[in-house]
Amino acid sequence: MFLNRLVFLSLIMAFITMPYAVYAQDGNQENYDKRIGLAQQILAVNPVRDQVRGAIEQFVARAMPMASQADKETLKFQLIQIINVKAIEDVSLRAYADVFTQSELEVMLGYYSKPEAKTAREKMPQLNEIIGPEIVKMIDKAVMKARTTRPN
Repeated sequence: MFLNRLVFLSLIMAFITMPYAVYAQDGNQENYDKRIGLAQQILAVNPVRDQVRGAIEQFVARAMPMASQADKETLKFQLIQIINVKAIEDVSLRAYADVFTQSELEVMLGYYSKPEAKTAREKMPQLNEIIGPEIVKMIDKAVMKARTTRPN
């Protein structure tokens, strides 16, 4: 089970860092530089490092529910040491500038800079703890049905 969760986390990290097929429409260099600047500001108020730490916290909680706190802390420490946060930051910066237009980034920065957005981000793990298991149950059910039902 732990290995499955580790693979799942690896797939999520790969998905986060994969190239995007959708790009912002305004491709001139001056505008791109502005988008990079806005992306830097967004990542300053919503740091990738915090997102990675949050993902690791959730992963360890789900992967090792019965483990001792010391074992959980050891795994968290190891994952933080192994995951290249700087590489994810670099990919994230370019992805924001490539995917979003300048006006979209400006609106996002305005939102992410609000105190309510910060508290909403902090509550996302709680929300995911409620929704995540339901999604997994539904997927499990769908997979079982797909395996036992003959296509028409």
